[in-house]
Amino acid sequence: MNDYTRENLLLNAFTAASATCTSLGTVLPLTPTAPTTLPSMTRGIPPPNISGKWKITIIYYLSVNGKLRFSEIKKLFPKISHKVLTAQIRELEEDGIVHREVFPEVPLRVEYSLTELGKSLMPILLMMYDWGKKNIHSFKEDKPS
Repeated sequence: MNDYTRENLLLNAFTAASATCTSLGTVLPLTPTAPTTLPSMTRGIPPPNISGKWKITIIYYLSVNGKLRFSEIKKLFPKISHKVLTAQIRELEEDGIVHREVFPEVPLRVEYSLTELGKSLMPILLMMYDWGKKNIHSFKEDKPS
């Protein structure tokens, strides 16, 4: 399997898993352990919400590429609006998954990278990829009306 096919399967699996969680009104867990073991739960703070159409894929690309500027992320998602991409990245930043580094230059330069918490999601995302690859035959293609 070439890298392009693997990446498309991975993105399809992420999208399917994310869409499933979103439609069920659930949030993907950060760890496979019981939610009561999450530090944020013991303080009464809900765990990060990584559901959404683009968040999982943003996490994947930041993991693969390390640091990315906003314009580089935008090029990876040609169909996403500036407003939606900004909101998705801000939510990931607020949840402690993405780090935003601003460089005091003219013009202003901002780079995004994964925090340690964000990096810890990759084994889970790769398990989701494996699940999608294993079950891709059961996904139905959308038929035009």
